[in-house]
Amino acid sequence: MLLSRFNVQPTEDRQFVVDYSDRLGSTQLLSTLAAVIVTPIDTPPFTVTGLVSNAGTAVTLRVTGGIDGAEYKVELQVTTTVTLETWEDELIFIVEDL
Repeated sequence: MLLSRFNVQPTEDRQFVVDYSDRLGSTQLLSTLAAVIVTPIDTPPFTVTGLVSNAGTAVTLRVTGGIDGAEYKVELQVTTTVTLETWEDELIFIVEDL
């Protein structure tokens, strides 16, 4: 599911929070961020690191780099605690040196 689009500059180092609390309901949490997949792969790279929040209801991403004018798709794969589901979501990052 495409969650959102963001504009970033190639020299920025920014944090984004993806909140899953509405989808999780009252008894379930996120257990892991199983994968973060960035496409396309460029040089210099668009780097994304992430982790599940302490509360287990969100994923925090840190993004930096990329090539001016490029658009990157970031796929997140998260797993849940109660139903043991795997969800895959996408974010689009557009890199523009303004």
